[in-house]
Amino acid sequence: MTSYAIGIDLGTTHSCVGIYQFDKVEIIANDHGSRTTPSCVAFTDEKVFVGEPAMDIALYDPENTIYDMKRLIGRRYADESVQSDIKTWPFNVISDNGFPKVTINTNGTKQIFKPEDISAMMLRKIKITAETYLESSVEKAVITVPAYFTDYQRQATLEAAKMADLDVLRIVNEPTAAALAYAVIKEDMRGTVLVYDLGGGTLDISIITITDTHCVFVKGTHGNTHLGGEDFSNNILEYMIGICKNKYKKDIRNNKRAIARLRHQCENAKKKLSFADEVTIFIDCLIDGTDFKETLTSAKFNDLNYDAFKSTLEPVKKVLKSAQIDKYDVDKIIMVGGSSRIPKLKNLLQQFFDGKEVHTSINPDEAIAYGASIYAAICNGVNIRDKSNIIIEDITPMSLGIQIKDEMFSVIIKKNASIPCSFVKRHRTAHDNQTVAAFLVYEGESANVRGNNFLGKFRIHGIPPGPEGQEEFDVIFSIDINGVLKVSAINLSTGIDGSIIIDRNF
Repeated sequence: MTSYAIGIDLGTTHSCVGIYQFDKVEIIANDHGSRTTPSCVAFTDEKVFVGEPAMDIALYDPENTIYDMKRLIGRRYADESVQSDIKTWPFNVISDNGFPKVTINTNGTKQIFKPEDISAMMLRKIKITAETYLESSVEKAVITVPAYFTDYQRQATLEAAKMADLDVLRIVNEPTAAALAYAVIKEDMRGTVLVYDLGGGTLDISIITITDTHCVFVKGTHGNTHLGGEDFSNNILEYMIGICKNKYKKDIRNNKRAIARLRHQCENAKKKLSFADEVTIFIDCLIDGTDFKETLTSAKFNDLNYDAFKSTLEPVKKVLKSAQIDKYDVDKIIMVGGSSRIPKLKNLLQQFFDGKEVHTSINPDEAIAYGASIYAAICNGVNIRDKSNIIIEDITPMSLGIQIKDEMFSVIIKKNASIPCSFVKRHRTAHDNQTVAAFLVYEGESANVRGNNFLGKFRIHGIPPGPEGQEEFDVIFSIDINGVLKVSAINLSTGIDGSIIIDRNF
């Protein structure tokens, strides 16, 4: 019996799945005939809906329709980005021991879900879509994540996949998957390649070397896990809310159903403006029997999002600096992700690179799933078009280390280190007569841990008391092929050790 391995792009707003077979990738259409599925789950008194039906339910029951979980997964409730998003979501988000969870009400009963639970429902839907197409069970998958996802977010994604009964062969960064797709499909896609990946909720920029033997080596990555098409749609929404108040004398901000209907039309308008000069937003009986009608031009859309569009170039500048590459040394530019269709963004990127061609020949909505499907086949032992020597080498998106005295950050694995990898660094006791050593793990680039992401902690007890600096520890950081971190330490005088695999349960 054939053992299939699928490639999944688990997106903020839409998800996509593919399979490599018969020497090509097939992007698999869902039961509605769509090659992408909305990353949306709706709860009714009768059942749970995923994808297109959930989007329809959002128009009349927005409080029980959940989306954007990629913006919530692996984060803390107090995160600035979470607090910002909560203000725009119609569904309820609560704090549970510092972690965000969503609540829904059906049949008079309140239910609470982790972001991973919702993502798992999406993955189950995708799994069923693939199984229906292949007429066979599917257990193995490669799943993509933003290159700038934290270790915490990667672990949470793996947890969601496990809940969906998927064996994850690899977690691969989205720009790397896109580069692999182009490396295999486009024979001239060689040299130093910049991948600009802008989806519904995240922006990733990677510098990648593609060799003549189709090998993919990541040299640098930067991004923003809270910038994408959703933000552009929200800017239109805010503008239209103002139009409704000033032109029609109706304040709809606290009417969740009206907001959901208007949001839906703003999203459609954004998509249409990728190929039209203007679009009319019309909603019958938006509120209190009042019809809403307003024309939005591409010029106004660009004006509303000017700051957001310009901000997408900052990670481009940072990744070039990080990879120590001049913009003139970039041979090829690839744009992927649904938001890369916005003409102004392509124009800004071309201007930055002095008119260099931007490649979008693989469907931007499907390119990442395309590459993930090829990677899944490689991991599953399939020979890709006689290119059996393909190598994919990724990197750590952020530096990793521990807190030392005075809240300083001691880096153990530097940003852009190739993975998998393992590094050891020696540390000593920070105080006199210390009998317990706490190891607090962080990721980031700030010299002070307060500016970095806290990942987890563990302790070693039973240290012989003595003067500061007498007792020594070897601290070992290891990152596996999926970018998941394990930290351990050993007291050299006693042999006592401790460790942690960074997850949500420290």
